[in-house]
Amino acid sequence: GFSDLSYYFMVMPLLFNDSLSHPNGHQRAAALRDLLSMTLTGCAIMVKFVNTHVMLGISWVYLGGAMLLQVIATMHMQPNRYSEVLFSNANMCFVVMGLEGLLYTVIVMAVFVRFYGLVKNNIEAAHGWGSSFFSSNFRHFLYVTITMQICSPIFFIGTALATWRAAFLTAFTQTFEYETAAKPTSLTSVKQ
Repeated sequence: GFSDLSYYFMVMPLLFNDSLSHPNGHQRAAALRDLLSMTLTGCAIMVKFVNTHVMLGISWVYLGGAMLLQVIATMHMQPNRYSEVLFSNANMCFVVMGLEGLLYTVIVMAVFVRFYGLVKNNIEAAHGWGSSFFSSNFRHFLYVTITMQICSPIFFIGTALATWRAAFLTAFTQTFEYETAAKPTSLTSVKQ
């Protein structure tokens, strides 16, 4: 979510420069109007996208943690501690978290399929299995939603663990190197 938002705003100066490059004043004004419209519409969509990403991540992580806590408590607590009563009363919360995760997955996938529909002519060839399979928005939506349901719990739990690890290392180590992408060094660069 954050990388999408930062990419969106990193591209804005390039689009603004492109809008100003039109030699004709009327074309430049029209290009700037289009850019302003796209910026305002895009910002609203990006805010929705980031909010649903955050809620989706939180609901999957909490749902996974609650399920793990229930299994551990059932296995390791004595029956007289009534842990099954606690979890039978709290199951509604787990169901709501799961349904919320499903709802936000559907929202994120609908926004993704809509964005893809806007730019698919620029990034996809007009032939091949992908063009015929993804030509139907419903088929594309169904494919992406099923894939997201399978992969998102693993992804968001992994993201939470990585975030917790980074927070721990930042708090308890003197030096912490944070890399967002591999950077070429003299040993890994290709010499011509």
